[in-house]
Amino acid sequence: MKRISTVILMIILIIPLHSQNLLVMSKTNGFRHVSIASGQDMLQSIANQRTYTIHFTEDSSSINTKNLQEIDVIIFLNTSGDILDDSGQEALQTFLHNGGGFLGIHCASCTEYDWPWYEKLVGRHFQDHPPLQQGTVLIDTNSPMTNHLDSTWLKTDEWYNFKTPLPQNLNPIMWVDKNAYQGGTMGETHPITWYHEFEGGRSFYTALGHTDDTYSDSRFIKMIDKALLWLIN
Repeated sequence: MKRISTVILMIILIIPLHSQNLLVMSKTNGFRHVSIASGQDMLQSIANQRTYTIHFTEDSSSINTKNLQEIDVIIFLNTSGDILDDSGQEALQTFLHNGGGFLGIHCASCTEYDWPWYEKLVGRHFQDHPPLQQGTVLIDTNSPMTNHLDSTWLKTDEWYNFKTPLPQNLNPIMWVDKNAYQGGTMGETHPITWYHEFEGGRSFYTALGHTDDTYSDSRFIKMIDKALLWLIN
């Protein structure tokens, strides 16, 4: 009997009580990034290493109250335009209010322009960007999401300008140096990555992610991995 009990205990310790579930939405009703496929490969790799269950979709109807009861984090990967109907919007709100996590990558800020709640969730809406060019990213190395990085990162990307400055409730952890590229309109500080607690849930957004090579860069991969851990926990 003692041996059987020991075996049962070992099984309980080995098998997680709850597998974390990720839902990746990449529907576009506007500009479509070629790098979506690379982003999906990156997220699948993270899920494999963490033993997450991951679902990829471009079907807006998959964001419904019933489905989201089984999801821990929703990821908007380079989505664009108006992609959710009223019931989808209500389901996403309920998901966050129930403690869910939201991860927005790059063009996630180009999504749901007519929905003020979504702008609060993602942080800010995209306005425009100058031509693709190299810039210097300034990094808060004290943040648990970016403490694996150096204080600067020379990178080529689309440097998003946002419609309005960031509100005080967001926690920026990456900025692009306005003196190291052309076309910025965000003033002295130009945040491009941030996170915040939001209406019972959590949200993380990064404007990085236009190019394919971003999703194979170990620095970016590790930041997204850490962001997911924060969103889940």
